[in-house]
Amino acid sequence: MKLPIHGLFAHQMSFPDALEPTIENLRSWLKGAKVLGYKGLVIVPALFNSIKMPANKVASIFREEGMQGIVCGFNPGNSHDPLTQPFSAIFELKRQAGYTVALADAKYGPRLMIGPVHTHHMHMRPNWGRQERAGLLAWIKMLNALAGELGISIALEPLNSNEDGTPDSFNWVYQAILEYDSLFIHWDTGHALARGLRAENLEKCAAKVLYLELVPQQRLVCGDHKGLVNFGEYRDVMHALPNGVEVGVEPFDPAVVDLLVLEALCQTEISGVENLEASLRYLKEIGFAAAA
Repeated sequence: MKLPIHGLFAHQMSFPDALEPTIENLRSWLKGAKVLGYKGLVIVPALFNSIKMPANKVASIFREEGMQGIVCGFNPGNSHDPLTQPFSAIFELKRQAGYTVALADAKYGPRLMIGPVHTHHMHMRPNWGRQERAGLLAWIKMLNALAGELGISIALEPLNSNEDGTPDSFNWVYQAILEYDSLFIHWDTGHALARGLRAENLEKCAAKVLYLELVPQQRLVCGDHKGLVNFGEYRDVMHALPNGVEVGVEPFDPAVVDLLVLEALCQTEISGVENLEASLRYLKEIGFAAAA
């Protein structure tokens, strides 16, 4: 991958009506992001009504607007714990992955599903040990089977220690997916910083990274506030990333922050397309995004 990055993905959670999406505001989001120069939108199909927003209709909107899309499997573990309800969790992920397949078949999206379980939603497990690790390995094997069945790639997103309870989620995920051709890492620079990881860690596992998420200026660094991401270091290792890596930003709209109580992640009053514009302006200033 070379700098500056051309074609960032925006994120559904950047918009004020992200939690109550409709076909109409999906089209509006795409138009707004496109005007700013984004190449696509990360959508959260767990929030989609499959009857009102069927996968084929969503794909047609992307096609009509000339934008790409990536599907984010959002929090299936909140209601389907992959360790205690693995088949229910797979069923929900499969429903959401239908949007990945529809977008890809319409030629308006890579066959990529990101953050399908955010370190697999072993949330707040204080006694992490052999049982949970065995469960993680079994879950990853099921994810690989799902990816093969649907002809997609899945990028797993490790979270902060206070969110998933794992001592070393990035390394464990990396080691667990090495043998699987369909599984990759969704590297969030904010979550990495909260884990004490830097760009040199990204470089070591670069071959297994398929989605890179850059923390924008108005997004706090995921809870621990240990400082700002050193994007200068990241610039120096970007050459190690595969050419097929997709890149995006995930600011949160104030309406999303208020409803989901995400003040530890984002404190901003910027809403709508202005939110995306601020992220893009910041990334241009630090040399990551192409200047207009």
